[in-house]
Amino acid sequence: MSNKEYITIVIDASRSMDTKSVSGSDETDFQLALKFAMNLLNKQLLKNRKSDRYALIVYTPADVQFYYQNTPVTFSRVKEFYELLVRAHSESMDTKGDFNILHALADSLENQIANKFIRSVFIVTNGVGSVNDDNIDLDKLRNISENYSVTTNLLLLENEDNKETKQYFEELAETFDGRFNVFPFEEFANNGPPLKLIGPRCMTDCTLSFVQGDSNDIHLAVQVYPAIKSQSQVHGHEYLQDPQSKEISRVKRQTKYYIKGNTDIANEFFESGKNNEENSEDDKEYVKDSEYSYGFKYSQRNVVALLPELEEAATLETTPGINIMGFIDMKKLPVAYLTDEPAFVIPGAKSDSENKVAFNSFVQSLIDLKRAAIVRYVQKETYEVQVCCALAQRFQIGDNWGHGLILHRLAMKEDEKIGKFPEFKSGEDELDSVMEKFVASKKLTNDITEPDSLSNLKLGLLESKPFTEKGSSKTSLENMLLSSCPSTKRFNYYVEKILYKSLNEESLTDFVSQDQFIEKYLTSDEKHTLLNIDNIFDVKGESLFENRDSAAEAALRSAFEIKFTMQAKPSRKKRKTDSVFGAEHDEQFDEYFDIDEILAG
Repeated sequence: MSNKEYITIVIDASRSMDTKSVSGSDETDFQLALKFAMNLLNKQLLKNRKSDRYALIVYTPADVQFYYQNTPVTFSRVKEFYELLVRAHSESMDTKGDFNILHALADSLENQIANKFIRSVFIVTNGVGSVNDDNIDLDKLRNISENYSVTTNLLLLENEDNKETKQYFEELAETFDGRFNVFPFEEFANNGPPLKLIGPRCMTDCTLSFVQGDSNDIHLAVQVYPAIKSQSQVHGHEYLQDPQSKEISRVKRQTKYYIKGNTDIANEFFESGKNNEENSEDDKEYVKDSEYSYGFKYSQRNVVALLPELEEAATLETTPGINIMGFIDMKKLPVAYLTDEPAFVIPGAKSDSENKVAFNSFVQSLIDLKRAAIVRYVQKETYEVQVCCALAQRFQIGDNWGHGLILHRLAMKEDEKIGKFPEFKSGEDELDSVMEKFVASKKLTNDITEPDSLSNLKLGLLESKPFTEKGSSKTSLENMLLSSCPSTKRFNYYVEKILYKSLNEESLTDFVSQDQFIEKYLTSDEKHTLLNIDNIFDVKGESLFENRDSAAEAALRSAFEIKFTMQAKPSRKKRKTDSVFGAEHDEQFDEYFDIDEILAG
C-alpha cells in the first residue's frame, strides 16, 4: 500500500463567501476557508514529505482555475497559493457566471496524476450559489472516483441560504458508494486530526524460542512490527542571516582531529566532560586530513567501525530471532525506564493455525501469571543484540480480539553514563510513598481500562477517517491518551501559526524579528501557553480528574522543592556624624549609606 498522498484543495472565492456563517466568529467564510487551506499546506511543510503532491482549485462564478506543479510543497509555493486566493476573491464580481461549485468538483476529479497515491479532495464552500449539473457528466466523475479511489470531502459552512445545496450534495454523495462525504465545516475544523490507514512494514520475520533449548522446545513463527513512534519537534537545517545584507548562508561544520600530548584512554572515556577548560591548545597536536585513515569511533554506549571492511571484521555473527531468557513479575519490572520505541510481536502471517494457537496460549499464560518475558532480540542479521521485556497484551481489531507481545528495550548500566537516566539507586521510602499517594489522588475519569488489553482508534483502524471525534466525558481513557507530548504539540502549533501569519508579510525573517514578537502574535489570544504553566504538577487539566487532592499534591511539591538559604549579613554599627549641609537629618534616613547593603537588598 502506497503512503504517498495527492490532495486537491478546492476553495470557493466568490463574493458570497463574504458572509459570516459561523456563529460567534469574527472571520468571514472566505477567511475561514483560506485559513483551512493554508494550515493544511503548512502542516505538509512541517512534515517535509518529498513524495506528496498538492493541487489548488480556485472557484469563482466567472472562472475555475487549476494550479499544480509536480514538485514538493515549499514555503514560496504556499505563499503563491495564498496570493492567488486573495487576488481571486478581491477580483470576483457579485454577479452570476457560467460556473458553479460542481465545475470545480469536476476539475478536481478529472485532473488526476499518474502513479500510486492516496487521493483525496477537500472542497470548502458556504453553498450560497446555485448548483446546476446540466453540463456535467456525473457518471464520468463516479467512475474516476472509483478507478482512482478518490475520497471527496465537502466542508459546508452552514447557513440559512444553503439548505437546497446541502440536500443536493447529500443525495449526490449516496451515489458515490461511500467515497463522497458531506461535513459541516465547523464540526470538521474543531475535531481531531485524521486517521490514516497505512500498511506497516515487517521489521523482523523470525522465530520465538528459548535461548538454550532443544528442538522439542517452543519454536513459534512470529513477526515484529513497529508500534509507537514518538513525535519530534519541527526541525530542519540551520542557517545564518547577515543583519545588514540579509544574505542567508547554511551553517557548515568541519571536524578536526587532534592527539593530546598527555592522555589516558580510561580518563578520556569516563571523564570526557570534566576539566575541559584545562585542556590547553598547547597540549593538542592536530592531524592533517591526509595523515589519518578511518578506524573506529566510540561512545559510552557503542563502538562503531567507520569502514565496511572494519565493520565486517569487527561484527559478531548474529541471526534474527527472539530468545526467551527468563520471566519477571510485572510488579518488579522497571516500567519508568522503558523509554525506547516499542514494537508489536504477532504470529507469522503465513503460519499455520497450530502456530497461532500455540502463540496465543503462550501470551494468555503470561497474562494469567502476570509475568513479563525477558528476551534476547536481534532484528536483522549482524544487528546488535538487545535485551528486551515482552509484555503480553490482548488487541482489539474491529469486533475481534487477538493476542500479541509488546517489545521494549530494557535500560542498561551504560545508559546512566550518557545522561539518559538518573543514577540507578534505591529511592527514599518516604518519597516513594508520597509519590504513590499523589498518583492515587490523580484518578482519571473514564478509567475503565484493563492493563492487559489495548483498544483504541489507531490500533483497531480498518479504514482511513477524515477526522477523529473531539474528546468528551464519554470518551474512553485509551482514546484520550492518544495525544502526543503537549509541549511538542504546542511548539509545532506555534510554528504553524507563525507560517500562516507571515503569509501576508513581505519577509518571514523581518516578521519574526519584530520586538515582542511572541506576545504580539503567539500568546496574545490564548488562555494557556507554554509560558504560564506554574510548575510541572500544574498542567491546567483539572477536568481530567475525578477529584483533586490538594493535600497530596502539596506534599509532593514540597518534597521536590529546592529550598535556598540566604546567609544573613551582620549589621554594621552606625557611627554618629556631623551634618554637612547645615540642617540636621530626620529619623527616616541613615546618616550614611552602605553600597553593599543596597546591592544585597
